[in-house]
Amino acid sequence: MAVKATKRKDKTKLISKSSRKGIFSDNLNYNARLNFKFTPYSGPRWKIPSAIAVTPSIKYKFEKLETFKMNEVFRQLKHESMYNIYSKTDFSYDSYFSRIPYIRSYLTSLKDRELCEWKRVSSIYSALFKVIRFMNKLIHLRRVKLCMKKQINVEDIVTMEVSKKPVYVINYLERCTYVYEAETMRRSINTRLLMSDWMFESPQYPINPLSNEPFTSGQLLSIYNQMKAYGSFSWIFDRFKACNFDLKLFKLRFKQQLKLEAIESHFKNEHGNSKETIFDLFEANAINYGVSDTGIEKFKTFYNLYPNSTYNIKFKPLVMRYYVAIELNDLATLTSVSFEIKYLIERYLNDI
Repeated sequence: MAVKATKRKDKTKLISKSSRKGIFSDNLNYNARLNFKFTPYSGPRWKIPSAIAVTPSIKYKFEKLETFKMNEVFRQLKHESMYNIYSKTDFSYDSYFSRIPYIRSYLTSLKDRELCEWKRVSSIYSALFKVIRFMNKLIHLRRVKLCMKKQINVEDIVTMEVSKKPVYVINYLERCTYVYEAETMRRSINTRLLMSDWMFESPQYPINPLSNEPFTSGQLLSIYNQMKAYGSFSWIFDRFKACNFDLKLFKLRFKQQLKLEAIESHFKNEHGNSKETIFDLFEANAINYGVSDTGIEKFKTFYNLYPNSTYNIKFKPLVMRYYVAIELNDLATLTSVSFEIKYLIERYLNDI
């Protein structure tokens, strides 16, 4: 009986081992050998200047932030200091030993020492960043001076004269500078941002008129500030700046304004296709009021021969107002314009 009991125990052990092996290997795909590769940080690190003497504790705190970027250091510094101070000291005030004066005094001094050390770390980083900003400013001024020595043009490309209100466009990569009249630059940027095809808005990113290269965000910001200093205002450029010079965001945010500008530009452009738009709207309304095909053709002939006649001068702005009202969903203006178009067509029928 003892032999049988031993065999049963051994069989139970084998089953339990095999079942556990199946659980890990089959169900969870357990693998004891992990393919983990540790890659140490190899980027830049902040260093304490050798002239500044600090304690090992301050050095340790400083090195906790040495891999962070400049704009992240103080945010992380605030988090680290508050976390370390309160996590190491405040929990002790709820204990029984915190009632003992000596221990309470020790905990208070520990908290004050931690706070002083973090303030020391903050002052070191502040001094480092102050020096870096000063050096970056000197480097920037040096680069500007080198670029200003090589001016691609002296006269403005439109006025063909020396600019009275010069706007400088610095190209740091090519080490050169372009100069334009403020009004020339304003018109060039406006033309690109208000570009359209028929009555469809199609804004394009501003480019350098001489090099035909897109402006960088830094160049556009510099141009904006220089134009503002001269009092040269451009509402469309101001809205483009509000979108951080992001063309996609600009199209999305000011779609309706761009559409209205496209409609107005379509009818104001003498060399555009506004005439075809006028003919289409006249024909669509004339058919409803009983004008024959011959009458419609006579209108087109009359419009081509006498585009500046009193009748045609009144009809063109009505068509523009009609499309603007459709874009704005302005039913009152749309109704009013429809009645005026009807009146002009009836007047035309009486004249032909």
